[in-house]
Amino acid sequence: MPTKALKTRQARYLIAAVGIAAVTAALRLLGGSINPTTVALAMLLVILFVAASWGSGPAVVASVFGVLGLNFFFLPPVGTLTIADPDNWVALSVFLITAITAG
Repeated sequence: MPTKALKTRQARYLIAAVGIAAVTAALRLLGGSINPTTVALAMLLVILFVAASWGSGPAVVASVFGVLGLNFFFLPPVGTLTIADPDNWVALSVFLITAITAG
């Protein structure tokens, strides 16, 4: 595989992760005035853009980072990777399913 193609491929994965990080940071600035559903939809939009642009691989990376960001920063108990409400597992699994299906 040519070096340029490898760098481009790596850049896609990096952009996927940075996209989720940017959305997470922007939504964190809004503080408590934003609900987890809005956060999940914003992250899902990033995952869909990544999947449509670069396929399943980078979309799965965005999905994993989205799950971690949503869980740690927005779902109670905030600041942990513990999910208090079992219904939130549905939302988190939708990230991965969307990434694979759309990619």
